[in-house]
Amino acid sequence: MTNKALVVEGGAMRGIFASGVLDAFLDQNYKPYDFAIGVSAGASNLIGYLSNAPQRSYQVITELATDKRFFNRTRFARGGDLVDVKWLIEESNRRFPLDSKTLFSTPMIA
Repeated sequence: MTNKALVVEGGAMRGIFASGVLDAFLDQNYKPYDFAIGVSAGASNLIGYLSNAPQRSYQVITELATDKRFFNRTRFARGGDLVDVKWLIEESNRRFPLDSKTLFSTPMIA
C-alpha cells in the first residue's frame, strides 16, 4: 500500500504560491492524499485547504500579513518584535473564521 502525502512548504510571503495551488485543488475537489504536512506559512495554507476555505490563505497573506500591525520595522527598531504572530492568528480567526468541524473531520492527518 502506498500512502500519498501533501507537503506544503513555508517561506513567509512566498506562501502565496502554495495558497493558489491549494485553492486550485479545492476548485477541482482534488484531495487524493492520505496525510498532509505544512511548515510555517505552509501550515497556515494547509488549514485553509483542509477546512475547505478557498481564498482564506490568499486573504490572510494579502490583507493581514502586509498590515503594519503584523510586520512593523519601527516596533522592531524600538526593541519590540518585527512580526506579531499572535495578532496575525487572532485577526485571521476573527476576519476569516474557519469551519472547525470540517477541519477536524478531514480524513487526512495533518
